[in-house]
Amino acid sequence: MELLFAVLSLVAVIAALYFAYEGAQLRHISNQLEGRNTDLRQRVIELTTEIQRLREASGLPHAELPTRRLKMN
Repeated sequence: MELLFAVLSLVAVIAALYFAYEGAQLRHISNQLEGRNTDLRQRVIELTTEIQRLREASGLPHAELPTRRLKMN
């Protein structure tokens, strides 16, 4: 009976360590993706500002570009 308890305790410790490791991995991946998302948002802002500057500098009349929604398949 003591051997069974020792084995179950060991399995519980291994499971806890495994889930802690997986949780840390998920947090790391989440942080990386959030950083990339922030970088992409900043890049879009920079490109939008540059397009606006170029339009204004051209002196030519321009129409607003139509907006379209991306279809998610």
